[in-house]
Amino acid sequence: MYLVARGMVRGEGKTHGYYERIIPLRPTAVRSLGSGEEAGDLGALAKERVEEAGKVRNILRDAIATFCNEGNDIYKLKKKELEKLRSRIYRWIKKWDELVDARFFDDLQAELEADETARERIRHNWLMNGTGGLVDHARNVLHAAEDALPCSTSHRFRARAQARNLFEGRIRGQKGLPFLFEKSDEEKL
Repeated sequence: MYLVARGMVRGEGKTHGYYERIIPLRPTAVRSLGSGEEAGDLGALAKERVEEAGKVRNILRDAIATFCNEGNDIYKLKKKELEKLRSRIYRWIKKWDELVDARFFDDLQAELEADETARERIRHNWLMNGTGGLVDHARNVLHAAEDALPCSTSHRFRARAQARNLFEGRIRGQKGLPFLFEKSDEEKL
């Protein structure tokens, strides 16, 4: 079974505002859409994933903006300056969004199909697995942006260090995803 979603966005001219998405659904997802309790479970999982992806996206956006601002604090900028800076990095954020979008629904359904004990492992793997998780992709996009975006030579090292410090600090902080970086008792030894 497939879920077909279509939408129009006003103000985009001709057909640029038309969007369509076809999502293949696995039997578990189909059953959950027909059941009130299971649909709530699917919805809760999707909402949590969207919130976690949003956190990573915002952290990545601010890290790239910090690099573009030569390592200076972006929160001291005026609103207009910050918006201008963020418009320069839009293509990098869009690239990350596409990477997330490519896996979102398949990984969501895999988590839905798993038993309760495996769900945490699946979620952690989706977020960070060393190669293809959301945080991993965000790091790769940040590094690619640092290599491609203009920054004066005299500020490049500082800008790179500040951007990476902001990214790593916030992703590990309380408003990020600290549970990904907690070590088990065995790992602490």
